[in-house]
Amino acid sequence: VSALRDGGGKPYFDFSLLCKEGIFWPMIFMIATAVYMGIALSSAGTGFNETVLAVFSPLLANSNPFLFCLMVSLIALVLTNFLSNAVTSAITVPVVYPFAVALGINPIVPVVLIIYATEMGLLLPCSSPSAAMLYGNETWLTAKDIVQQGSIGILAAALALLVCIQPAMALFTLP
Repeated sequence: VSALRDGGGKPYFDFSLLCKEGIFWPMIFMIATAVYMGIALSSAGTGFNETVLAVFSPLLANSNPFLFCLMVSLIALVLTNFLSNAVTSAITVPVVYPFAVALGINPIVPVVLIIYATEMGLLLPCSSPSAAMLYGNETWLTAKDIVQQGSIGILAAALALLVCIQPAMALFTLP
């Protein structure tokens, strides 16, 4: 965009002015920090994935397929609001996949439900890039507004997950 010039060779945009006034830098730094914190948390050296697997094994090992999908969806929905949504997906999908296969559930069902649930990270700036953008621009919304409206959105997502689990399981059955 900054390379565009008019007929006389004069640039349409001043790049330094764009950087100074056109980019909301606090939001950019907040998103960058959240992404790198998520990468650090999910790295192999932390042992986080192994800990999560050990904690949730007793809950998920012998559950009903519907309850299994409901539990993993709600766990992902809660986790994504305290961790990054990318980190939550990276943690929950590899943990849930073997449980789904062991229960005879097509792994596509819980994975799709997890992906949907992790897109609803709205409570904290680290939850998702969308949340970081909301918190980064205080001229539109206050933190209180974000928490109130985000909570309503999260409850609506939980209800949508509840309604979608059974049809998804019927649609994607294993042979």
